[in-house]
Amino acid sequence: MEENENINVNEETTETQVQETKTFTQADLDSMISKMADKFEKRYEKKYKQQVSLAGLDEKERAIAEKDLALNEMEERLKNYELNQSRMELTKVLGARGLSTELIDIMNVTGDVETDQKMIDKLDKVFKAMVAKEVQARIGSSTPKTSTIDLETGMTKERFSQLNDDEKIAFLVGNPDFLK
Repeated sequence: MEENENINVNEETTETQVQETKTFTQADLDSMISKMADKFEKRYEKKYKQQVSLAGLDEKERAIAEKDLALNEMEERLKNYELNQSRMELTKVLGARGLSTELIDIMNVTGDVETDQKMIDKLDKVFKAMVAKEVQARIGSSTPKTSTIDLETGMTKERFSQLNDDEKIAFLVGNPDFLK
């Protein structure tokens, strides 16, 4: 019984010891650090400017200004939330139309349903036209290629096999590509 417990414990420690190692180049680290620093700077610069603007106000004016700032922040959050909701809906529309949902990243989502829908319609039209053009270029023609020998001569291989030797020779002189 004790041996079974020891085995289970050893298996668990072995599983936890297996870890993925990630390697980063110096450029990757610099990029990540600069992104984080920019984000930090933007966040606290805004708060600093707010505090500076409130510094010279008396209590009543300060309370009113703080409420206005809080209201503005809530309106901005609401706008971002609605924009994210719009992006999610547009992603669903792109998927339903058979387009890649990654196209949402290159679209300028406005949050206005009609404008965004027109943008998707235009993107859909342009994308499908580009695909059709590329397919056309690779195929070479719009009609499928078929053998025209039988149509021109009215002769089928079955009918050809029923001819006698002299008729076959006479036919092949006039139609040398028939047997190819």
